[in-house]
Amino acid sequence: MAALGDINAAMIAFVNEALGEEFDSDGLQTALKLTLNELSRFKVLVNTDTSQTLIAGDVSLDEPTGYKSMIALTLNDGTQDLAPLQVVPGGFEQYRDWKEREINVASEPEWYSPHDDKFFIYPDADKGYTPKIEFYRKHPADDGTDILFPDDVENALMAGVTYYKALLKKKTEYIAIWLPVWLDAKEFFRMSHPPQPAISRG
Repeated sequence: MAALGDINAAMIAFVNEALGEEFDSDGLQTALKLTLNELSRFKVLVNTDTSQTLIAGDVSLDEPTGYKSMIALTLNDGTQDLAPLQVVPGGFEQYRDWKEREINVASEPEWYSPHDDKFFIYPDADKGYTPKIEFYRKHPADDGTDILFPDDVENALMAGVTYYKALLKKKTEYIAIWLPVWLDAKEFFRMSHPPQPAISRG
């Protein structure tokens, strides 16, 4: 995995050389977001949220910004990571039924159910935990420097940002060059990153 921030300088240099321009990072933000929006369809943009905490009696966690679908939800009890929580098989209705009838009650949370931009855990937190939510995301809420992606995404990022910047600047000759490169990159990801079953939003 690589972070977008790690290749930012190389991306700026690549686009400027390809288009004969002198854009800075701010000048590429719209093109970058359009590219990330497209690539997020193939589940290659990954983030981890560890900003939330659970205390005894808590029942839910918030979806992280830009959440698309879950990779893993893991709780740390202060000494170790527990086994990743499993999705309640019957959805939120099943979760409510378990709560009402106190079914499958364990000594610590083992399940979660996505509902209304939250993850409801079951059973309720019995003590303090630090959750780690690993997820595929739609697109960055800010400059996206914390976005992680597989190493083989870098070429597609370069092609996409170059194409969209040419499109936004109406550089017709460069659009003709970079559109087929970008389309080929997207087709590559359609083949190499097929959709996987997941609990998803949008």
